Amino acid sequence: MPDRLEYLGRVQKFINVLVESAKTNSITEQDFYLVLGAKAKSMDQERREQRLTKEIEKYIRKRGKVYKREIIEKFSLQWKVLSDIENNLIEKESIYIMNLKPLPGSGAGRSKKVYIAIK
Repeated sequence: MPDRLEYLGRVQKFINVLVESAKTNSITEQDFYLVLGAKAKSMDQERREQRLTKEIEKYIRKRGKVYKREIIEKFSLQWKVLSDIENNLIEKESIYIMNLKPLPGSGAGRSKKVYIAIK
């Protein structure tokens, strides 16, 4: 099965287990639909996160070096969501992070994170 259709195998296995549970009266009809809906929602969220991760990776690769704040503003993300994507991209060895500390004498400030694409 091609990669783009890989999700069908996962869904089919899940539905088969669900159907068997319904046949043995392990779950009610209402629970069947609730679980099926929750699974669909979960898979859709996973798909959206993968697409967003690819978009951010492409953006960083195109620019070479990008500040974390810039990614948050451009893609309208929350810190937690970006942290998950950041960890994913580091795991894939697509980026590394460089922390820039404020210059001495420039006053109080937080260090800035810069994402740098790994070629």
